[in-house]
Amino acid sequence: MRETLKIVRAGQRFLLPIRGKGEMETVHGRQTVRVSGEVILRIHGDGEARRTLELERFALGTTSLEMEKGETGVISVLGEPAKGRYAFGGREDRWELDGTCRVHYPELDRRAGKEQESGCYFLPTTLPASVHMEGTVEDLKGERPYGKVHLAVACAAGEGEAFSSLVLDLAIPWDVLVPLGGSAENHPCPPSHQVNERRLVVQPVGFQAGAADPNPTGGTAAAQLATAQTVWAKCCIDIEVQPIVIIDDAVLKTSSNLANIRAAYTDPDPDVIEIFFVDNPLPAIGGGSAGAIGVASQKIVCAEPNGGNPVLTAHEIGHALGLLHPPGSPVGTVMQPTGSPQIAGTELVTQDMCANISQPALQTLATTCCLHHDHGDHYIRDFPEDVGNEPSDPLPPGRTRYSMSNVWNRLTNTVGTFGPNGPEHQNPARFQSDGVTPQTNYLYARVEQTQTLAVSGASVSFYLKHPGTGAGAIQLLGTVGVAPGLPQDVSISWQVPPGTPGHSCVFAVVFSPAEPEQDTSTLDWADFEDLCRQDNDWAQRNLDIRDTAPPGSGNIATGAPWVVRLDRRVKVPADLILTVDARATEGLKAVLVEVAGTEHKVPVGEVSRVQARAEAHDTPVVVKGALAGGLEEGTRYLVQVDAHAADVDMVGYATELRVSSRKVVLARFADTLAAACDDLVHAADLTPAWEILHRLRQLLTNCCLTSGIAVQLAHKSEEDLQQLVEALSQYPATKAYALPAALERLLDAAKKADDDDSNLVAVEAFFDLAQRLQVAAWAVGQE
Repeated sequence: MRETLKIVRAGQRFLLPIRGKGEMETVHGRQTVRVSGEVILRIHGDGEARRTLELERFALGTTSLEMEKGETGVISVLGEPAKGRYAFGGREDRWELDGTCRVHYPELDRRAGKEQESGCYFLPTTLPASVHMEGTVEDLKGERPYGKVHLAVACAAGEGEAFSSLVLDLAIPWDVLVPLGGSAENHPCPPSHQVNERRLVVQPVGFQAGAADPNPTGGTAAAQLATAQTVWAKCCIDIEVQPIVIIDDAVLKTSSNLANIRAAYTDPDPDVIEIFFVDNPLPAIGGGSAGAIGVASQKIVCAEPNGGNPVLTAHEIGHALGLLHPPGSPVGTVMQPTGSPQIAGTELVTQDMCANISQPALQTLATTCCLHHDHGDHYIRDFPEDVGNEPSDPLPPGRTRYSMSNVWNRLTNTVGTFGPNGPEHQNPARFQSDGVTPQTNYLYARVEQTQTLAVSGASVSFYLKHPGTGAGAIQLLGTVGVAPGLPQDVSISWQVPPGTPGHSCVFAVVFSPAEPEQDTSTLDWADFEDLCRQDNDWAQRNLDIRDTAPPGSGNIATGAPWVVRLDRRVKVPADLILTVDARATEGLKAVLVEVAGTEHKVPVGEVSRVQARAEAHDTPVVVKGALAGGLEEGTRYLVQVDAHAADVDMVGYATELRVSSRKVVLARFADTLAAACDDLVHAADLTPAWEILHRLRQLLTNCCLTSGIAVQLAHKSEEDLQQLVEALSQYPATKAYALPAALERLLDAAKKADDDDSNLVAVEAFFDLAQRLQVAAWAVGQE
């Protein structure tokens, strides 16, 4: 049948519905059972003689078998993935495969004592088995292969089990299923969300005291099952509800005996799941029980009244579909129990839950369906008042999406502040202020969500797009992951690519498995702009690209350490009170005051008190400024410090903080370190200081003064620096100078120095250490 080459092609998926009678070998001889289930096969390869078969799904349910002490209950056969082969022939095609499976029937749970467990559900007991399938394709009916199938299940369990083998011989028409990943023809459904519909048949069962009972149970079945249909339709599960069956039994009507309730009725079709409603709140199990989950013998018991929890039955059906409580399912979904039929749960269902559904009684249909599960519905604001509505038009008066969105650029790796018009955006620069060195910019996006359902697996991609450049003229600048828990600010570093026009635009798009986005490579400018209006996962920011970074974008606010000399009348150790006047520091983020190795953050624009412990009469104090972005080089700030100890007021100190450029700081760093090492060689003849000084001079002779010099010197001089700091720590006068901590900061910064900004951190740390070494040299010389 060579024409099947056109049908049985790579990637094609086929459904073989199993409906018929099977022969089972049991301890009581051969028994005939009704079998219902399905096989789903996928084709791999493109050979003209044979191709590979993949067994995607194999599940069967059979009617009960007779055993010595009763019946087994409905039997489930649950297959594992397997491989086989499909061979093309002249008159007919042949195929076969072998695999493993698991077998379950309620008697196994009774033997294991699981039916006595209290709770909403339990995991079923199973036995190992193997399966062999083979068949022929003898005809084609349109695009549906048709042929015979021989299926044999061999139970690998020992003596005393219900059966040793199950054999079926059927003639089966194969149904064509949607390919994995979906079909492009079903737009606008994302391919990853396009699946085949599946059907679950349920049988509600109620109880009454007798024919005259005016209030049989099951009165809530219609409402509960209607909600369940809505919930599980999101996963393309069609719940077909059969007319309710009412059983005369006054005891079971109000019973909490789950085993007796379940034994009251079994549908003759193994593909039907029974749901019993009883007039009992079932407090010990939270209002409902699914029993052994994910098997064909599933029998659900639900409490009445249950009006307080409209998703009680939907929750238990979720267990019938093989789903667990959190953390096995996401928190906040329908699978999170409430513990009572009077406490409401949610109707939320995630894509992961839809993908993990497993139930032998499910019937896969040839009809296609688009998953419309719930998700956290992440979004990026187009303007400050945006709450994720789609579309985001019309804009509020005075608002724009291209200059007020939660996509913004920074010249430093800092988020900046948020104001009434959105985040603090800084236009990107091509070069640093020297006009030669590329400027590292940072693109930010704030991701939020409209629901409390946790977002997982999300990422943000940043795209650079130039106006008027048409389709394909788009550049992916980078993608960064979004950790669970929103809102969250994410960023990437980037440099303006050569040829980028002064006016360009950046787009940020948040993706996740729950909300896949379309291919961006074929979109033009109009498409991007339209998606920003229509889709809350898209946002934009217009860029006016500077040629050079403004002054201050790579600057440091430097100060110098100085020593508080306590009056000799003060006995040490003593409490030292510093009154810090930072009223003349508006523009800085904060003033940092380090006393005896401990750093204190002082608010700008205020007079504050800092209390410390002076261990010696000479106590070092270091005042530094935490920079805000965009401060110009040369800006100066004055900080006045008055010291008090043991009721003795001492002469006040003033220090000037000066905003310096990278170039100035590098020069001061080199001069200070050279002077400090030279002083230490003369004051204490410390060999490590001479080695550091010699290495610094070598580096400056062989190379220009750059940020990398500090990093290189830190790496090459690590051992000498450690020896120098250790030697200085032996002097009583230098113990309070926090040299070990300063060295640790330097070495840590040097290890992380992988871009210009990290280099700047290392330079600042080295400059700080050099200043401390200089003061320490003075202290050593005083001894």
